[in-house]
Amino acid sequence: QVLGNGGKTYLLDEQGNVKTGPEKWASNFNIERLFEMEKGFAALKAPKWPSAMLGEIDLKKAADGKALFMQNCAKCHAPRIVAGSDPANPKWEVAAVPLHVIGTDSSEAATFVNRRYNASKLLGPGATSIDGATGLQLLTEEMEKYAYKQLGYTDEQIQKINGDGKYEVVRAKGVYKARPLDGIWSTPPFLHNGSVPNIYELLSPPAERSTTFWLGTFEYDPAKLGYVSQQAHKSFLFDTRLPGNANTGHAFTDDAATKGKIGRALTPDERMAIIEYLKVLTSL
Repeated sequence: QVLGNGGKTYLLDEQGNVKTGPEKWASNFNIERLFEMEKGFAALKAPKWPSAMLGEIDLKKAADGKALFMQNCAKCHAPRIVAGSDPANPKWEVAAVPLHVIGTDSSEAATFVNRRYNASKLLGPGATSIDGATGLQLLTEEMEKYAYKQLGYTDEQIQKINGDGKYEVVRAKGVYKARPLDGIWSTPPFLHNGSVPNIYELLSPPAERSTTFWLGTFEYDPAKLGYVSQQAHKSFLFDTRLPGNANTGHAFTDDAATKGKIGRALTPDERMAIIEYLKVLTSL
């Protein structure tokens, strides 16, 4: 996350050559602060539906929506406890859905899997090309080791800050993760690339989804669970026809030929019932 948000690395010298000593793995990463942030994130809970602001929940409709959710959504989005994990502090696994199954825009995952990089910037002259996952794994591991050494951390301290035995592996696979949906109403737009403006359209066949919509304002639509599409100062038009922006897949339809069909067509009333349930969903 730090690398993706402006973190500085010092791999190269002033002439642009890869440094040869261990100091090439130096960075401005604040390991201790990151650890504190991670502990804070672990305590976060999904937001509660603000009935006073956005309207009361129809609990009867939500009950109907729960049944529909279990039939159509839980197979991917229900959290699963890892077998053998501590019941008091369970580990969860998240479903990883292959691109050909989910049918959503493949650009992000496919690029991470297929793109190759010149490894000489990391490993020196003569190194072969590597994929993004391998490069990112190498970079972060070496930077962590260097930072721990500079801080004088013991093995016990390193184990604690790394999650008591958890080992993070960067993977490059042609999949997208289907996360639990607690509080999903508060995170529009939807799909991994933000190509669907609200939950109602996400539960609709792809042909019924907006081709373009405005983003940049915070006017919320409590009926369809998404931002209101309206042009305003500093708003911008999201166009699903552009590369990487496709709103296909994750389809509820009776057309078996539809790319990424994951369930039957839902009636408008059924979509609204699922929406009502998503306002109260608590699974974690």
